[in-house]
Amino acid sequence: MACNWLQWSLVGLGAVTAVKLGLSALSYGWSFLRGYVLPSLGIRKDLKRLGEWAVVTGSTDGIGKAYAEELARQGLNIVLISRSEEKLRATAEAIESSHGVQTKVVQADFSESGQQLYDRIFNQVKNLNVGILINNVGVAYENPEYFCEITTDMLWQLVNVNVAAVTLLTHAILPSMLGRKRGAVVNIASFAGCYPIGLMSVYSATKSYMHTFTQALQQEYSGTGVTIQSVVPLFVVTKMSWIKQPRCFVPTPTDFVHRSIGTIGYQPVSRGCVSHELQGLAISCLPSWLQKTATFNVVKFVMKKFKAEKQKSQ
Repeated sequence: MACNWLQWSLVGLGAVTAVKLGLSALSYGWSFLRGYVLPSLGIRKDLKRLGEWAVVTGSTDGIGKAYAEELARQGLNIVLISRSEEKLRATAEAIESSHGVQTKVVQADFSESGQQLYDRIFNQVKNLNVGILINNVGVAYENPEYFCEITTDMLWQLVNVNVAAVTLLTHAILPSMLGRKRGAVVNIASFAGCYPIGLMSVYSATKSYMHTFTQALQQEYSGTGVTIQSVVPLFVVTKMSWIKQPRCFVPTPTDFVHRSIGTIGYQPVSRGCVSHELQGLAISCLPSWLQKTATFNVVKFVMKKFKAEKQKSQ
């Protein structure tokens, strides 16, 4: 009797596990189809229906600039927010010339703290019909480093830029979207925020905050008509990634955003492009201890490489 009970228990456990895995596979496949396959066939959401304007932070370089250009290509007017006035003007002129849309530039240094910065930004966008907010601005270590070797100035930059900016800008702009019952908030987190990564401890933690914050907002505002998305890319060719040339699994910002933007409204959490989806899926299949060990060793190798190059240049 005991043997039969044990056998049926194991059969039941196996059946539940099989159903769970099957449902997860179906959900992932459906998300993949809607996020990547259909947009590649030209079937994607009309983002202009969300509002006339898109606000993009960190919009003069890398992923932020690529989002600004792609949204302008789709016919949205763009509010460009970044630190360099010169780069802002140049980017705005190029977008207006190429896509025939309106732009507005807002110079802001997010490494500064205080509510006045966000009040000034909000006062310049509050009368615009903002349909999309891309919280892209971010800062990372110049090179991997042990926590105690990071300066306090760098620590404040990481918190102010990676945590305060996404929180306060979303708080300022989301209410108007809720009032109109349409809009999209896209927060550019990082795969580094999905797992703790030593030698990038504070950057990893701030991106984890961003990812968790976004998912919590998804729960709060489900069914309101406003899409809230967390994008968790792996390596893209940007200043923050330490990679200067595109590779098989390392796209350019333009290629990454062209794919990622099609997932808005379809994937609450997106890795942005097919190559990153495949990498993320492979990593997620590894045991937790192996994920942490492998990523830590990779980052440690990068740190040693940076220090060796620095010594050669001295």
